[in-house]
Amino acid sequence: MKIFYDKEIFIYTYGENEDADGVSREGYTKVITTESIMVDIQPYSSEKAKKDYGYDIETTDIMFCDIIPEIKEDAIIKYNNKKYSVQKILTWNDYLDVLLLETEVNLNE
Repeated sequence: MKIFYDKEIFIYTYGENEDADGVSREGYTKVITTESIMVDIQPYSSEKAKKDYGYDIETTDIMFCDIIPEIKEDAIIKYNNKKYSVQKILTWNDYLDVLLLETEVNLNE
């Protein structure tokens, strides 16, 4: 499998934030970075996750990327106008395999 970091993603984290009116609300906030976050996302399946990693987990896609501290199991990844919840993060020496599940969630955009 050839991996190319040619897909730009956006990361959203959940927490308490202050809106423009100074009102504190809980919800998702886009992580602001100085550079684009480039990754490789490929279609994947629960069956492949069981075979490849031994995890019995619901997943629709897999993402390969450098280690990015903002990618946590409660984060939402947005790519190509689709939203994905992080199901499992596998950390290797200098990169991550992230199992994703396409989801519907309000990102308050």
